[in-house]
Amino acid sequence: MTVRIRLQIVVLLGLIAAGTPLQDRTIQPATVPTTQPASRQDAIASAHRMILAFLRGDVADFRSRANPRLNTQHRDSTLRQLAQLIREEHGGLIAFGEAAIRYDAKDPSLSVVTVPTFMDRQALAFVAVVTSGGGIAGFRIVSFTPRGRAVPQPDYVNPSAFREVPVEAGGRVFTLSVPYGDRPFPVILLLGMPEPHNRNQSLGTTHILRDLAHGLASCGIAAVRLDEVSTGPDGAELPQAPSQEAAAALLAMLRDRPDVDPGRLFILGHGFGGLLAARVTAAEAGARRPVAGVVILATPARPLMDAVLGHVEALIRLDGRIAHEEEDVLDEAMATRNAVTGRAGLHSGGRKLGTDLEQWRTLAAFQPAEDVLEGLKAHTGLRALVVLGGRDLLATSVDFAIWQEQLAVSPQAVVQFRPALDHALDAGTGMSRVDDYTRPRPVSGELVLDIAEWLSPGSTTRPAASPAAASS
Repeated sequence: MTVRIRLQIVVLLGLIAAGTPLQDRTIQPATVPTTQPASRQDAIASAHRMILAFLRGDVADFRSRANPRLNTQHRDSTLRQLAQLIREEHGGLIAFGEAAIRYDAKDPSLSVVTVPTFMDRQALAFVAVVTSGGGIAGFRIVSFTPRGRAVPQPDYVNPSAFREVPVEAGGRVFTLSVPYGDRPFPVILLLGMPEPHNRNQSLGTTHILRDLAHGLASCGIAAVRLDEVSTGPDGAELPQAPSQEAAAALLAMLRDRPDVDPGRLFILGHGFGGLLAARVTAAEAGARRPVAGVVILATPARPLMDAVLGHVEALIRLDGRIAHEEEDVLDEAMATRNAVTGRAGLHSGGRKLGTDLEQWRTLAAFQPAEDVLEGLKAHTGLRALVVLGGRDLLATSVDFAIWQEQLAVSPQAVVQFRPALDHALDAGTGMSRVDDYTRPRPVSGELVLDIAEWLSPGSTTRPAASPAAASS
């Protein structure tokens, strides 16, 4: 039960850096560390051996290399299932690329090794945290976007109705899903987790932003996602998190595109991405050409750390009891909340609940309901749509009540509670569990089509254009 709860906390909070449950939540060892890391050669060799063990599905070898804390994070069946998924979708290993190494700021004896890994059909990147003795204290996939047979497109997506092109703004690369047909199009900027992530916002085999982008593009609405990648040391590609500056640069670029209608420019944020979407909306309300609307999905309105602590408590109590080991998880969540809110209980740095403590402090400063309300007051033409789900353990009915109360003064705001939705926007029954994230499941088609209709009335009944029609 403990492993399952720990994995659920990371997955459902949306803080897995690559959408796969292979992340050690704390890379600091229990003993006082030395300051001498493993040599570059030894650190890379240890990372390579760990990746090979994982790709082979050799759980015994994987566990022999992992430290005790990392070994508590993952069930054998989860490790085998993810390895099989990668093999089926991406083929066999061809070669490793040149690794990049950085050292943990709090414990310089830990080498954080990023390894580009070339498979038959796609390049992945793995990160291994290597101890001074060559053991592995953390392991994760930082770019993992399975498609095709393993994760098919939802049935509401029409791949022939749009194309995808890379665009640049502010030194960052984005993916624009452009519909075929009459131009200019309405366009929506999709913002996901503020942690480094892939453009699809993959949680296990659920691809939230991919499904939203392709579903909306199928309805004639262009959608853009950030490719959170930058070039690090040794030329390796490393993830970057979305930022307010990157969003502002992209909005400015979109306004000048001839195929985009600047009067129908929207922002969407999911989960913690909704915090950023709300802040950007408020900042853009005073622009010469402000955004036309904002969509907030599964975003808490309570003080953030209260929502996170409530989420952890709800997960732990799913089976009606709290095991001894689970008390440690709850204590960590409480200590994180106390540190972020200025109460005693935790040192100033380090990683807690899968994220750097300073990042938690940054997130906790956001007040999304107030930001959206500020935007609505500053720009009378702005519209807002807020959707929360009844199966979401993070953004709950408590948050719905706050959103509803805060935005009740604006006739331009719509706040909805959809009982069937979980945090990944999948429609179902019962509370979310980690096993949900190991099977392909799309974002709710009903939700996608309702958002499309809210953005552009009539879009869901408009016949989709084809590439041939667009070129004629």
